[in-house]
Amino acid sequence: ARAAYRRSLELGLDPVAAAQVHYHLGIIESRIGTVEGAVEEFRTAIDLDPELVAAGLDLAAALGSIAHYTEAAAAYRQVTIEDPGNSAAWLGEATALDLAGESARAIEVLEDGWQQNPASVELLHALARLLASAEDPSVRDGERAVDLAIADAGAVREAGAHDIAPADLGRDEIAEGLGGDACAAERR
Repeated sequence: ARAAYRRSLELGLDPVAAAQVHYHLGIIESRIGTVEGAVEEFRTAIDLDPELVAAGLDLAAALGSIAHYTEAAAAYRQVTIEDPGNSAAWLGEATALDLAGESARAIEVLEDGWQQNPASVELLHALARLLASAEDPSVRDGERAVDLAIADAGAVREAGAHDIAPADLGRDEIAEGLGGDACAAERR
């Protein structure tokens, strides 16, 4: 499949079509475990089509998977600029910042994301959770975390469990993509 995609690039495609080809090459590289190749392909896709949000999300996840958390956060930030309604990008940026040891910035990102997406239960939940469990005691705020958790519980009841499951899945995929499981184990 890689060879076919590479041959299609020789056809002189317009930038948007070429971006799609590089994006798919990035997916292939990622699936076969060549993360550096995936990062290069995703970056090329974004250079050709900055509005290709999927490439930005996959670039950020690839960078996080090799523990380049600051770069991953920057890639997620670019997605939020292109698509401020993308809760997964806000959550990914905050997760990457937290994994990089920047809990205060992660909280700011979650607050900004929640302002942009006030109906986002996953951002509200993540903010409450980080406020309650941040490693940096100077940013921990248990009282506010409890207030947000109460609001989160109300939002969950209003949305219904069937609406929450995809949000939880997205959060888990982001954490896994960023190596969250390994980092969480290291922190213990």
